[in-house]
Amino acid sequence: MLILANTPGEITCIPRNDENYISLSKKITAGTYINKHGEEKDRKVEIRFLDSYRSMDDSLSNLVSNQPPESFEILKRFFPDYEKFKLLLNNLYDASKTSQSL
Repeated sequence: MLILANTPGEITCIPRNDENYISLSKKITAGTYINKHGEEKDRKVEIRFLDSYRSMDDSLSNLVSNQPPESFEILKRFFPDYEKFKLLLNNLYDASKTSQSL
């Protein structure tokens, strides 16, 4: 975060309190472009950090353990071998059960 604070650009946030934020955004310049009038303009990019964990209805481990294997499409791309994919899911489910008992 220190790098973002030292980089030129507007910072906006939605605070929960003085030390806790729901959202933090930083607008930075990522090059330039020529508009339709021939003027050079800065190309702005907004980086946004959201505290999405707080908006979940349940713990991450419960959400994972309640999902059927078909719902992990992106994860399946990295584990095309179904047996290895199944082993990974079993480890995720076991980890979620362990964290629930702690």
